Amino acid sequence: WSTRAFSEHVRLSTGTLYELEHAKYATVSLDTVDRLAKGFGVHVSTLLRTPGLKREARDGLSARELAQQLVVRLRTRRAWTQEDLAANSQVHRTVIAGIERQKRNASLAVLERLAQALEVSLAELFAAVPHSRKHL
Repeated sequence: WSTRAFSEHVRLSTGTLYELEHAKYATVSLDTVDRLAKGFGVHVSTLLRTPGLKREARDGLSARELAQQLVVRLRTRRAWTQEDLAANSQVHRTVIAGIERQKRNASLAVLERLAQALEVSLAELFAAVPHSRKHL
């Protein structure tokens, strides 16, 4: 792909792709990660994982759906309220509520803080998707 052709394919500007390729952004939104993953024909976890993590089926969930389901699952596993997660992650409760309702396009920086509070890496957060939606 040329940069221009790929930018049209994923519906991002060539400037945005340049900035991403040269690490000019402090953070990236989940929608952008989702577009890139779809453009490359891979699951979002492939872009976020660290080497050595086991690849699992992802049932076609979007990055926003994954974030929502995983944050809820990991938070409730700890028996934490949204307020508890907010206090431990330094992310405002309304941001957490927006992520959990899929109303907020969370940045990777916010998700990193949530993952850290939940004691998983960002890559592990997205790699933790079970094979079936029933288990979420």
